[in-house]
Amino acid sequence: MSAEDQPVLTERHGRVLTITINRPDQRNAVNAAVAQGIAAGLDELDGDPELSVGVLTGAGKGFCAGMDLKAFVTGDPIDAERAYALGLVNRLTEPGGAVSAAQQLAETIAANGPLALAATKRIMVEAADWPDAEFFERQREISDPVFASEDAREGATAFAERRDPVWKGH
Repeated sequence: MSAEDQPVLTERHGRVLTITINRPDQRNAVNAAVAQGIAAGLDELDGDPELSVGVLTGAGKGFCAGMDLKAFVTGDPIDAERAYALGLVNRLTEPGGAVSAAQQLAETIAANGPLALAATKRIMVEAADWPDAEFFERQREISDPVFASEDAREGATAFAERRDPVWKGH
């Protein structure tokens, strides 16, 4: 496979590893192959003591459009845990920073339909009492059913088709 056909490229420059999302024609949208490629790059960064810094970038005009909604609708087997914030949030060693970032992201997601809003509200209310080490596991217990819902597919399809979604609440 040539470099232009690979969804993620890695390149070393001394102690720096550059991880490039390489889907410029899809605005570097994250599908399963991208999530796996980023995870492999992060594994390389974490596992090599010769590397000190990682740079995540996107090929072409923009960094990343987010989740590949067309792939999501067709059942692309993206691993939600690795894909969440490109797998970066779960790798942070300071849970306090990760939790704050996740809560800010949840507020943005809440605008995407009634199920997402209900799940986000529940997470925001309950999370205050969750130990940092359990935050992502508990969050996934609430959010995974939302991502598997009919409304999630409808929202992604409506976005891709540039139309208003028709929410059904399931």
